[in-house]
Amino acid sequence: MAFRQCVEMSRRHNFVSTMAAMQRAADQAAQARLRTARELERLQRQQERARIADQKEQIRLFQEQQRDEVVAPNQALGEKLEELNNILRNSVGPTIACRSKS
Repeated sequence: MAFRQCVEMSRRHNFVSTMAAMQRAADQAAQARLRTARELERLQRQQERARIADQKEQIRLFQEQQRDEVVAPNQALGEKLEELNNILRNSVGPTIACRSKS
């Protein structure tokens, strides 16, 4: 009888040990899934930040290009206007003050 009890207790112990090991493995797997999900979320946030930064850079470059396209013609127009003003000043001569009779 003692031998049977020892065998039975040994079987129960092995069963309990096996169940505990299975539970630990399940807990570890759940923790691993949680870590993986968190890492995936972190990577997605990082990619979104990179996408937004790239978008902002593209906008900045576009605005810079637009500004450069406007600055050069405006500068040329300013120079042409100054040249025309100089011609006008030189060709008209001294200004004559006109007073209106009231």
